[in-house]
Amino acid sequence: MELKLIQAEIDLADSFVEKGCTELNWNSENITQFMEDFRAPVECLFSRIIQIQTNFSEIQEIMTKWAKAPLFVRKDNRKDTTLCVDEREERTNARYEEMQKVAVRIHELLEENLQLFRMEGKMNENEWPNYVKYCDDIVYKNLLHTVGVSIAYISDNMDPENVFPPLFESRLELEIPNLIFIPSLDANDKKGFYQLLHSLVNDILFMSTLIPRLDKEAEQTYEELIHNEADIKEMKQEILLSVDKALEEASQFCRDFER
Repeated sequence: MELKLIQAEIDLADSFVEKGCTELNWNSENITQFMEDFRAPVECLFSRIIQIQTNFSEIQEIMTKWAKAPLFVRKDNRKDTTLCVDEREERTNARYEEMQKVAVRIHELLEENLQLFRMEGKMNENEWPNYVKYCDDIVYKNLLHTVGVSIAYISDNMDPENVFPPLFESRLELEIPNLIFIPSLDANDKKGFYQLLHSLVNDILFMSTLIPRLDKEAEQTYEELIHNEADIKEMKQEILLSVDKALEEASQFCRDFER
């Protein structure tokens, strides 16, 4: 990918090599000046390529930091506790702020590479748009994984086939003459369990809005792409189906208890 962006400079270096091999020897006049003329651009190109690769590696590294870090986990990261819902605001604020800072840094690194490749004023020429698309795809795949690992954590822990301890808790209490669940299991209750699950999923999906696309010519945002990913849709549906099943089982339990 980088080679095509520096091909003109590689060709220049090759021309120096060709001249040195066919026209000059160590006794040639001005051989010292020739060597300096050859060394300077090659040394400059080498140092720029090292920095370009360092910047590219940083983009990859900072985008993979959440690959194994779901937004929400069980309390104290223990296997027998419920989800850390009480830490929701703290965790989302910290993650969102971190991702916004990363977004700025990624765009800074791409802009720096633009300058290091000496593509200023040539952004629509040569191979630069392809390089941007390449970096853009890396950011997208890692952002998709960031969202996916967080949704998968909830989905997997709610899957009855996995036989995990309960991920959520709703207490059955007596408020004479009724039995009620806290939080409410009424799907229409804005503070109930059903709405809580919806809002947690939305918190996770919101991460996809925090990094503007590197490819400014792209028709869709990262958010739109991720929302349309089949795996994301499937896991989201599995979570909601699990909620529906849990609500039905809880309602049936209440009906049996009241008999």
